[in-house]
Amino acid sequence: MLKVAVLMSTYNGEKFLQVQMDSLLAQQGVDLTIFVRDDGSQDATISILESFVANHHNVRLFTGGNIGVIQSFLTLIELAGEDFDFYALCDQDDYWMPKKLASAVNMLSGKNNNQPLLYCSALEYVDTNLKYIGCSKTIFQPSFGNALVENIVTGCTSVFNRQLRTLIIQQRPHSAVMHDWWMYLLATAFGEVIFDSTSYIKYRQHGGNVVGAMPKFLPLWRRRLGIVVSRETIISCLQVAEFNDYYGDQLDIEKQVLIRRFLHRKENKWSRWLLVTSTGIVKQSILDTIAVRFLIFLGWY
Repeated sequence: MLKVAVLMSTYNGEKFLQVQMDSLLAQQGVDLTIFVRDDGSQDATISILESFVANHHNVRLFTGGNIGVIQSFLTLIELAGEDFDFYALCDQDDYWMPKKLASAVNMLSGKNNNQPLLYCSALEYVDTNLKYIGCSKTIFQPSFGNALVENIVTGCTSVFNRQLRTLIIQQRPHSAVMHDWWMYLLATAFGEVIFDSTSYIKYRQHGGNVVGAMPKFLPLWRRRLGIVVSRETIISCLQVAEFNDYYGDQLDIEKQVLIRRFLHRKENKWSRWLLVTSTGIVKQSILDTIAVRFLIFLGWY
């Protein structure tokens, strides 16, 4: 069986951790090792994990100070080492169906494993009691131009190969919005992203989240145009600049042109016009694509 490392970062996760760990250990069809890094929990998280370590040879625990979710996952990716065929990211409060990893490995094994590969899937949204709420949209068209302005890879569904891991640990980002967005940039730049429209994960929603409700026309457009002032948009632009510093000269010519146009978009109207008419910058929604191009042309993005 292929060897898979599951990487989980925990923080005060005592409420749902037992259920999630049980679902990981019930995975079928893979040789599984679970690496957990606790990010400074102050509840019973560590004692729960220590019990799993004592009773299961394939559970390994690392503890440390609070460095935040991004750096914690990046640390785990490095700590796991290079001896695995595939690596999977995992949240502390979800529930994995028994064939989640086997499905991912099966799809990845059919691809060219000499390039960076990133698998992700649809999501089944559930409440805190694992009661069904809804499913994520299955529209999924990955591209480097999309990765510059939008992340469509949910980290807890992601599985990736050794080649992508090597890229991830080569340069640890300091301006990444999230670790899964950084992975999406790397995979679209140098490899391939594979999407599974079937969900094998029950993705808990906290705080009364509402799934599937479509805003009315004016609120929807206020949300779209609101990206201009969002903190995430500002950080995502810094993320692109850092990505270009690390990998710009390794990109193919088409991607080099696109990322440079994006980074120089505010210099003048001609630069912005070239960017918005190149069709490279896209979002998964047509209306969101129109909105982001409109904002770029105005110099507001």
